[in-house]
Amino acid sequence: MWGTTGLAVVTAATATVAIIADGKAVDQRSVPNQPSDDEYERWRQRRDSFRTAAFISGGLMLAAAATTAVLYFSDHPRAQAQPFSEADAPPKGGPLFTPMVWAEGAGVALQGGF
Repeated sequence: MWGTTGLAVVTAATATVAIIADGKAVDQRSVPNQPSDDEYERWRQRRDSFRTAAFISGGLMLAAAATTAVLYFSDHPRAQAQPFSEADAPPKGGPLFTPMVWAEGAGVALQGGF
């Protein structure tokens, strides 16, 4: 969800810059007796670049939102491990090795007597 929110912010920002650049390009075009169109072309290029960025980030945002919605509504996680029964227990007096995984690494726990 945070990825979708971040893409929404990027889309809004790039669209805003594209709209501002479009306004600046129109202002440059309306200036009388302008010796060259360099300033207009610069603003038009900026508008086009940011418009393209807005379309791409908007498309990625929609794809991320659709993926988020599909996973949220269709995924029903449930515990995969079966409950522990005495039949699954190691023989009396034998060691029990238990794999352990956590955020910083992994390890094995040894339980039992010798």
